[in-house]
Amino acid sequence: MTETQKIAFKKNVKKLMIEYDMTQRELARELGIGESMLTHAINGTKKPPFDMVVSLANYFGVRVDDLIKEA
Repeated sequence: MTETQKIAFKKNVKKLMIEYDMTQRELARELGIGESMLTHAINGTKKPPFDMVVSLANYFGVRVDDLIKEA
């Protein structure tokens, strides 16, 4: 994931969380992953595993591209 994609990912996931009125804790629970893992992925401190990105896209009903590309 490029730096631009990391920034877009952070922005897009946060936007979707606001639209769905969800906290990171709630989203992590829904996805069955650790909250710290999700936090690191969203903040860009760790590269999110591809399966997490797919899970997020599926949960929010968007394409993977929609999460990693600038809107």
